[in-house]
Amino acid sequence: MNDVDRLTATETKLAYLEDAVDTLSDVVIKQREMLDSLLRQLTELSDRLDAAGAGTDPNGDERPPHY
Repeated sequence: MNDVDRLTATETKLAYLEDAVDTLSDVVIKQREMLDSLLRQLTELSDRLDAAGAGTDPNGDERPPHY
């Protein structure tokens, strides 16, 4: 293998690696967006659960009058 062939092979590998890096970068960006969305949803659900718990009937542990 001469120098020109080695250079061509190296450039080809570099092109594939650059494409792989671009693809992986896109995947990471999408995953970050999904993570941000899930964290927002979790926060909203947690807030709703806290709000629902705050409205709990304080007499909920008492026996009903028919006992």
